[in-house]
Amino acid sequence: MKAHGIQKKPGFSSVEIGCGIYEFVASDKSHMATENIYAMLELLSFDLKFEGYIPEAGVMNTYQRD
Repeated sequence: MKAHGIQKKPGFSSVEIGCGIYEFVASDKSHMATENIYAMLELLSFDLKFEGYIPEAGVMNTYQRD
């Protein structure tokens, strides 16, 4: 795809809370607190593993690849 200049659109999710609709885009790093968000995700991941959670091998999140 790259050789042909084609780029896949990133996946996203939307959620409605109160009167607002919030969109979450895969690999989006534009939020002011991105570093803090990913640091918290890493801590949560560590805590889950510590408690015995074993993630599925076929599923990998973007923040785990970086």
